[in-house]
Amino acid sequence: MSDKAPAETGEEAALGPLVRKVGHLVRNKLAVLVNSTYYLRLRLGDTDEKVTRHLNLMEREVGVASAVVADLMDFVIVKEPARRPLDVNQLAGDVLSELAYPDAIKIVTALKPGLPLIEADPAQIARALEKLLVNAVEAMTAGGRLTVRTGLGDDGQMVWIAVSDTGPGIPVEDQARLFDPLFTTKPQGFGLGLPIARSFVERHGGRLEVRSSPEKGTTCTVTLPPRSR
Repeated sequence: MSDKAPAETGEEAALGPLVRKVGHLVRNKLAVLVNSTYYLRLRLGDTDEKVTRHLNLMEREVGVASAVVADLMDFVIVKEPARRPLDVNQLAGDVLSELAYPDAIKIVTALKPGLPLIEADPAQIARALEKLLVNAVEAMTAGGRLTVRTGLGDDGQMVWIAVSDTGPGIPVEDQARLFDPLFTTKPQGFGLGLPIARSFVERHGGRLEVRSSPEKGTTCTVTLPPRSR
């Protein structure tokens, strides 16, 4: 598999600058809302429960809008990876340390020591892993176990990272569409998480596979080539 990003079509190449321009504009407007909400919170305090509730709502919705903008920019704007030697175990630990999840979810790790380094863009691989972890958390609405494992492929060369959840699994009829942009089964979803994750992984010559069984959970596995010697 090639380690280069797929060539853009004429339409995709034209979309990139447009999305970048609109994305930066929207981000600037959202930043104004964040600052204004912060100012109102300082001035009004928490004496009025109704005001506090609306300020919390504003902050939450601004966060959702910011995430949507980031996803659109990640999906449309192709960036060549800024590669450097990377320890996948350290990366997994770093991303997990930033993950927000409810108390009802238990995190389990099984990181194989002594794995070979990969040559990768830390931000892009971290973003891909973050998408898989968030999907796993959101799948377990009633709580469960999220497991992150690392290891070597059967050839003793390829490095893999697997994210497993104990959620309800993905319906069989939906599994063929998991990587379709804008396809989602979540009421508040936007349908770009898995396509973005796969795009980042494939830019590094790797692959992303999803296996799911109804009522038994889902496992997403990222496989990446080792660092060239």
